[in-house]
Amino acid sequence: MTVNPSNTGAPIWDALALPTVGPPAACAPSCVRAAALPVDKGGAWFGRSLPARLLETAARLMRAEALGDTLASPRALGTRDTSGAPARGHRHGDAHAGAGAGAGAGAGADAGADADADTNADAPGNAPSLEIYLLGPFRVFAADRAVEDWPNGKSKAIFKYLATHRGQPVPKEVLMAIFWPESDQDAARNNLNVAVYGLRKALARADPGRAHVLFRQGCYSFNPGLRLWVDAEAFVDCVHRGQAAEHQGEHDTAMAAYRLAEAIYRSPLLVEDRYEDWLVPQRQALQDSCQKLMRRLAAQHFTDGAFDACTAVSNKMLDIDPCDEEAHRLLMRCYSRLGHAHLALRQYHFCVDALARELNLIPGPQTVALSRDIRRRQPV
Repeated sequence: MTVNPSNTGAPIWDALALPTVGPPAACAPSCVRAAALPVDKGGAWFGRSLPARLLETAARLMRAEALGDTLASPRALGTRDTSGAPARGHRHGDAHAGAGAGAGAGAGADAGADADADTNADAPGNAPSLEIYLLGPFRVFAADRAVEDWPNGKSKAIFKYLATHRGQPVPKEVLMAIFWPESDQDAARNNLNVAVYGLRKALARADPGRAHVLFRQGCYSFNPGLRLWVDAEAFVDCVHRGQAAEHQGEHDTAMAAYRLAEAIYRSPLLVEDRYEDWLVPQRQALQDSCQKLMRRLAAQHFTDGAFDACTAVSNKMLDIDPCDEEAHRLLMRCYSRLGHAHLALRQYHFCVDALARELNLIPGPQTVALSRDIRRRQPV
C-alpha cells in the first residue's frame, strides 16, 4: 500500500477555521464565576480542579461575559453551527450506514461500499451530540453519556484520528495504511470494517438510534448533522479570538480569551498516545500555540505585578517543556520580587538539571546572568 496520509488533507489546527460548538450552558453560577476569575485570584487553580466538562460549561459562559459577544448562541466566539438538514436518501443496508447496522453486516461489509445514511440531525439549540476531549485524558460523551465501553483493537484509535481530522472526510485507504501498514489490502480492509463497527457500537450504547460516523464516497467522517464540540478546536478558537482582540487594541478581552485557552489546554494532545507518529505534527502545533499564549499571559502578569499568577502560568509552561529557559527565568524573577531569593536560586538549579538531563546543554548567558544578579541581591 502506497498511500501517504500526509497528503489527504490538513488537520483541524492547520486550517484553524473549522466549526466548534460549545457545550450546554448549565452549571452552578458559583462554579462559573470561580472559573472565570483571573489567575491571580484563584481562577486557574479552581478551573483546573473542576471536572473538565464543568470547566467547559464555565468556559462558554465566561466567554459570554468576558468577550462581550453573543455566546448564548452556538455560533458565538467565531463558532459555526454544524447542524444541518438531514440528508435525503435511502439506506443501502450496508454496515457503513450507521450504528444501527446488524452485527453480521458490520464485520463483513466491503469498506468501499458507499452509504447515504440518515444524518439524524440535531435541532438547533440542542446540547452537542458528541463532546470530545483530546487535551487531557481522552473522553467522549454522546448525548451527555460517557462512552466508556470501547472494544479492543483499533476502534478507539480510529475515532481519535477522525476527531483530529474532522475538517474533511478521511479516505479508507489512509486508515488502512496508518493502522495496518503491514497487512495486505484485503486484510486491512476487513480489519477496518471490524474496527469501525466496534466504534459505532460503542457510540450507540451511549446514544442509540443515531448514525455518528458515516462512510460516503470511499471516506469516513462524522455525521455532518450532529453537533460536535472538541476541546482542541475550542482552544484554537480562543487563541484566535485573543489574537484578534489584541490586534484591535482590546487588551482585557484578549487576556480573558488567553486565560480561557490556557485553562482548556490541560495537557498535550492525546498524551496517552505519545508514540503515535501521525499525531506528532498536530500535537506540536497545539503545544507551540499554547506555549506562545502562556508566554504572553505570564509576561502580562509580571508587568502587572501579579507574581503569583505569573508563577502559576510559568510552572504550567514547564510542565509542557521542562527546558523552557524563558519560563525558568520568569519564575526566578517572580520569586525574587516576592522576596524568596532562595526559591529563585533553586529554580536556577532546576533549569540547569533539566537542560543537562534532557538536552545535554547548559543554561544560556541570560539565565546565568540572572542567577548572578539574584545572588548579589540586585533588583531583577
